Amino acid sequence: MSVRRIGLPAVCVTSAIVLWAVPGTAAAGENDAPFAMKIALREVARGLESPAFNIREATSAQLINAHASAVPVMLGVAKEGNLEAAVRAVGILEAIYISADSKPDGATIDQAELALDELTRTGRPSVAERADVILESHYDIRERRVVAEIQRFHGVPKYGLPGETGNGWNPRFNPVPAPMDRAGDGSKDKGDLTWVIIGPKWTGGDEGLKQVARLKRLHTVYRI
Repeated sequence: MSVRRIGLPAVCVTSAIVLWAVPGTAAAGENDAPFAMKIALREVARGLESPAFNIREATSAQLINAHASAVPVMLGVAKEGNLEAAVRAVGILEAIYISADSKPDGATIDQAELALDELTRTGRPSVAERADVILESHYDIRERRVVAEIQRFHGVPKYGLPGETGNGWNPRFNPVPAPMDRAGDGSKDKGDLTWVIIGPKWTGGDEGLKQVARLKRLHTVYRI
């Protein structure tokens, strides 16, 4: 995607495009609406490279307010825009990620997280590093959502401190020491999510195990 430098008049026009194009898409049909929105947001995204700071700030605010619709556009800008636009695009993805979590809007959270995760792997070094810092800073969002999915599939998350030996753990068959589960001890700090049990009641199949793979800080997976 080519991101061009523009001045104030062009940004005002693109702002109007966002305001007018979205209602107009209803007449064009439901399938055309997301495409029309994406085109409009690409026009707005050009303001991220404006030489005027206030235009860059106003453009960022508009894109944050676009929520999920802006995610694929910001992913493209982060990959192909100049460094100023790319760094701003990553910051916009972070703002959308946090905003969606506060609502909560699960689909938007996942979309923003996937975009950030993709940037950690495929973005230019400065962008990849920034995306990785964001995901690490908001790891609690990812962990909370993954744990909910694991429990939905009848997996069992366990909390504690690495190295604490739990009752019933047989070191002869399981050489990795199990942490003591602190989830129900009433303590203010129940510790880290240290292991997950995937037992015979697991309903997530292999696809559900991808949720476990998202837990980059997880110490142990116990598969029964």
